Amino acid sequence: MSPTGIQFAATVVGLFGTLLMFFNSHSLIPYESAMFGSDEIIEHDRLVEQKNKKMLIKQRIGVGLLTFSFMLQLVSYAL
Repeated sequence: MSPTGIQFAATVVGLFGTLLMFFNSHSLIPYESAMFGSDEIIEHDRLVEQKNKKMLIKQRIGVGLLTFSFMLQLVSYAL
């Protein structure tokens, strides 16, 4: 693969990683409950926890893709 092709791939991967982080980088959703809540509050907190975990995973994937794009750029400069 040519250096220009590698730089193009790095740009696409970096753009996708940046967009993934942008759309999942707002602060995590706060929990509703106190220590002893009703069943609705416990269910709400469980759903909030699931949403927060999904956002954190997407943020980590975005950072990983962005880092990978920088590594691709280094390879293209070395060629």
